[in-house]
Amino acid sequence: MKKGLPGGLRVAEEMSYFFQNDMISELTTYENRLHRTFSFPVMGVCAYNLTEMHDHGHLETLLSLLHAHDQVILTGPRGPSILEPTEAQKEGKVAKAIVQGLGDGR
Repeated sequence: MKKGLPGGLRVAEEMSYFFQNDMISELTTYENRLHRTFSFPVMGVCAYNLTEMHDHGHLETLLSLLHAHDQVILTGPRGPSILEPTEAQKEGKVAKAIVQGLGDGR
């Protein structure tokens, strides 16, 4: 990287493949190790579909995935919910955010 230019890696990934193929163990291992793998700046967006997680019976996996991320933004019919990186805040707000995310009258 040249001095003065923005460096690092920016990545976006939609994570449905892991749920569709019942690869939950691989997903949680990947998410928990990813942020410790690089020695250069990395910014990533991991996109999870709460409805798909629910439909495949993996909604309980959400809390462990939240712990692997710095900031989490959940969106649903009532708008976004932002969860900051503190463990207490994630655990305290996760149920409300899930209800908002799935609050589409299903």
